[in-house]
Amino acid sequence: MSLNRRKFFFLLFAIVLLFQVASIFSPHIEGDELVYLTLSKNMGWDFSNYTVMADAPLNQFPNRLYREPVFMHPPLFPFILKAGSTLVHPVLFGLLFNGLLKFALAILMWHFALALGASLITAQLVAILVTACPILGFVSSRLLVDMSFTMSLVAMIYLLIRAGIGQTRKNLILAVICCCIMLNTKIQAITYLPLFAFLYIVAARSALKKGEMTSTSIRNQVLIGIALIGIIGFSHHLRLIFGLGFHECLHLMDAETPLNPFIMRIAARSPLKFMVYLALLHPIILILISPGFWSEVRESSWSIPRPIIYLGLSLLYSALITLFFSGAQERYWAHVFPLAFLFIAVLYGKVMELPDKAPVLKLIYLSYFTLLFMNNFEINVLLAGSRTAIVFPAMLEFFPFLSMAGGPFFNF
Repeated sequence: MSLNRRKFFFLLFAIVLLFQVASIFSPHIEGDELVYLTLSKNMGWDFSNYTVMADAPLNQFPNRLYREPVFMHPPLFPFILKAGSTLVHPVLFGLLFNGLLKFALAILMWHFALALGASLITAQLVAILVTACPILGFVSSRLLVDMSFTMSLVAMIYLLIRAGIGQTRKNLILAVICCCIMLNTKIQAITYLPLFAFLYIVAARSALKKGEMTSTSIRNQVLIGIALIGIIGFSHHLRLIFGLGFHECLHLMDAETPLNPFIMRIAARSPLKFMVYLALLHPIILILISPGFWSEVRESSWSIPRPIIYLGLSLLYSALITLFFSGAQERYWAHVFPLAFLFIAVLYGKVMELPDKAPVLKLIYLSYFTLLFMNNFEINVLLAGSRTAIVFPAMLEFFPFLSMAGGPFFNF
């Protein structure tokens, strides 16, 4: 692309706006949307009465968390809706908020790619993939907590990896703040603390080795981080323990299924069908099956920068956590996609030259992006009033984007 930064960011904003407008004029009566709207209405400014147990039909939902005196998921997103309701309708504010988060995530991924040493074209590609990703488009056009969780988690990973590259002191503090936001957004965020600790230690050791920070300054940073995470990050977890009891909290944390149904479904396919299905989900996967890619990775593994390796570990960790701690809905994978787009694109750019003369691949990507935008148009314009949390495929269910609704490829 020949666009400068300002024009490119305007393009990203236009793409987000295109797929966000229709949801503003659509009814938002999905179960989880009603839960967060009700919580924002019921809760006090001091986070009191944070429950839906007195509201029918919400307390008739099968899961016990809807009948508890303290709701399981942290109160940050409902509190944001409550604060926004003082300005405009909470539905409108929530949609604008999630849309801006998606736009900010695209810009963040652009900076992330450049920080990893990727080319400008690669950074722009990753940012556009984020704005066009159907899963991210879905969660940003609904009153769901997943967009906030995705933004805070990816920002935390970016800041920790960036801290290992330079400007460690500032980035570590910002990473701790993002960790606190993440912990107050979704209850499963606690499972990402080992990843946070690992990347934090890596960044601190790098800063100590380069002389950017002293052992005393690192110790002070760690103490401040522990204090912030303990007091602010775990505030809702402590509220749950004291309000419900430890054993009841364990029951609420039980996984809905042993494995995510999406993974179980695609894993049952033959290796060939598995790769075809992944290629249909996103053609960037084609890079992983392109001739010579893995041999190039193996031969170049010694020269792959450590930040890219840490990004790959973060992607793997996030995928495994989502696999074992998520329920049946594909939207729980929203935070994995930006990391996957970035890792594959940056790794490919590092170990192989970009195909400047590959007309077949260019044709595939042109066709894909055409279908991609049509898919987003149908999801967020024609089907914006859907009451289900499932991402429907477009083109009469011919192009399956993580769909659980069937279609020609459901049993492929």
